[in-house]
Amino acid sequence: MRNVKLFLAGFVILFAIIGCEKDEVVEDAVYMKASLKKSLEMKTVPFKGNFISSPSAQDFIACTGDNVPGTNEPLFAVISNKVEGNATHLGVLDYMKSPLIVEACDLDAQTGILSVTLNITFKNKKGDGIRILGVSNISLAGPASGSYEVVEGFGKFEGATGAISTTGFFNGNTGVAEFRAEGSVTQPNR
Repeated sequence: MRNVKLFLAGFVILFAIIGCEKDEVVEDAVYMKASLKKSLEMKTVPFKGNFISSPSAQDFIACTGDNVPGTNEPLFAVISNKVEGNATHLGVLDYMKSPLIVEACDLDAQTGILSVTLNITFKNKKGDGIRILGVSNISLAGPASGSYEVVEGFGKFEGATGAISTTGFFNGNTGVAEFRAEGSVTQPNR
């Protein structure tokens, strides 16, 4: 009987030790999972900047919708433009790496609004940056505003997402646009 009691006591102690080790393993797994989750969290940063876009080529796209008021001609937009300026978290842009591409445009002569689908890249000399896609509504009188989604990130912004809005002024005679961009961008690689 004494041997049975010793055997049972040893058996109980063995399970107690195994149970304690299992609790330690579970605690370690919970800690590692929490650490991994924290490292995968994305940091959201504000994005603000002042920019000037100017035509860089003589390739044109014909806008759909109405003709230019007072003519029978469609409105044409320069497809390729370069962006210069300064943005938070990027500093000075490299205009050679920062194109503004007109993908489509539509003129409503009745309202005097030109809706332009733009694909814009903001990139610095180090290669850090974002690419946004969206629509700007440009008044033929000059004021413009737009809403954009971050569709690509580069360098420290690789994998970025976010939203940007713009306000500014477009000069129809020169094709130059001056605009301010504001929004927030995730910065996953920080």
